[in-house]
Amino acid sequence: MMRYLPIFEPGRVRFVGAATVRYADIMLNKRAIFLSASGDSVVFQAHGRQVGLVFFRHPWSGRVIVKINGTVHEAELYSAESRHWVCEFDLPPSGLATIQVGSMASRSQAAQGMEVWLEAAYVSDYRTCEVPELIAQRVAASPLAGLQINQLTDVFKWYDYTWRDALARLACSPDYVPPDFVHRKAWEWAQCVYGLEVLGAIRPDHRALGVGVGWEPLSYFFANLVDYVVATDLYPVKSHRSETGAREGDPEILENPDKYAPFPYRCDRIAFKRMDGKRLEFPDESFDFVWSCSSIEHFGGHTGAAMSMREIGRVLKPGGVAAIITEYVLPDPDTRQHALFDAEYFNLRHLYEYLVRPASSLRLVQNIDFSIPDYYVRRVCRLPEEAVAPHQGINKPHIVLRSPSGALHTSVALFFRKEA
Repeated sequence: MMRYLPIFEPGRVRFVGAATVRYADIMLNKRAIFLSASGDSVVFQAHGRQVGLVFFRHPWSGRVIVKINGTVHEAELYSAESRHWVCEFDLPPSGLATIQVGSMASRSQAAQGMEVWLEAAYVSDYRTCEVPELIAQRVAASPLAGLQINQLTDVFKWYDYTWRDALARLACSPDYVPPDFVHRKAWEWAQCVYGLEVLGAIRPDHRALGVGVGWEPLSYFFANLVDYVVATDLYPVKSHRSETGAREGDPEILENPDKYAPFPYRCDRIAFKRMDGKRLEFPDESFDFVWSCSSIEHFGGHTGAAMSMREIGRVLKPGGVAAIITEYVLPDPDTRQHALFDAEYFNLRHLYEYLVRPASSLRLVQNIDFSIPDYYVRRVCRLPEEAVAPHQGINKPHIVLRSPSGALHTSVALFFRKEA
């Protein structure tokens, strides 16, 4: 397990020098411990195998010095671009460790200050390097072989006839062509259909549940193929996103689903309901498959996603399939370390802790392929200014994105089956 430390609760930390808590919307928790000069530090205690310290890096950052029971570590925080960053350190094997975090001048001549912003701290019973093995332990005893469906966005799927057929039958995507004229949202929809068909989940007698689906085409598509579909979302009042093309959130779909249908569909086989993905209002074992595409990360951060995964596991029938597609934070392309951090999207540790681990009855149908061509990592689209790529004159593949948090992310598809 990993546990966040209550570093903002009174009496949990000791401030040295001018160290203080400052409030700022850009911080993960809207606040951070602020160190600005040599001698400023914060001291707290923790126990576990590894501690993670989440910092905000920017042009005014300095170096951070971390002392753990007297052992000294240093890390450069200066960055020409703002980003959230985690540094992890091993803890002593037993007892409480005293951790002191301080500020030092940067070694970079470009640094404009020596600030250290500590946004969060967590401890874990496992190291990040152990996560691949922990994920492998959650794979079904007889994993799916031959076809890879648990993977990061895979542009080579556009060369797979069967996968392209799934995309064509959805009839709601431009005719994307690799390498540059591609979009991960089209990949998500086609991957969802493709994976569910490979696993035999789409059948005329099956019932399906969509979680956080907005008005995406998959709800209508499945209504033509299965016995019944329930499509759920919060469906709040009209928002900027729902009125500018984002397939989510518009409450009008509850009364007028025909308005959003991309093709003819069996209206007697589908119901749109307002529902929180963390509290699915259905009896246990109600559905043969559940799907959710790029929404679970918005259910209240990582802990909200974990709640939703437990609910999805609960409402699935034994042998049922869950198709979860979400945002995955890639390692830093230069260091290859899993150091980039986002409060909602999932890095390697978060993927295991909040998606794979929570639902004890679900097993991955196969291990996850975390590979992605370096070409797309280097051709990153910056949000929000390049969000419309590869359209409107922005000739970049919409595969890897740089979020406002500074994290590089792409999509990851995860298919689970509920144990009988």
